[in-house]
Amino acid sequence: MHKYLLLAVCAAFAGCAGLNAQRRDEKAAARKLEQAEKSVSAAKQGGAASCAAKELKMAEANIKLAKGDLNKKEYVRALTLAKSADLNAAEALKKCEAAKRKKTEVKSKTK
Repeated sequence: MHKYLLLAVCAAFAGCAGLNAQRRDEKAAARKLEQAEKSVSAAKQGGAASCAAKELKMAEANIKLAKGDLNKKEYVRALTLAKSADLNAAEALKKCEAAKRKKTEVKSKTK
């Protein structure tokens, strides 16, 4: 009798641990997705649509896919896509800032 009770308690704890891991993954993916959306917004404000369109489009596509995966409860994949989106947006912003610096340098040399 005690064996079955112990077995039931263990099974209940295992189920709770699985739910906690799922919630943790969901929250991590949602936080990273929010960060990626902010990065895309910053990249757009930095002019990425004209100087880093490819990187910006990749970031936006990854955000869209990540949102879909969040809805499907594919949290690990959503997190991976959100990380990629954040990196793409950061690269777009970096590329634009480098282009602006180069343009400023050229202007200062021609004066």
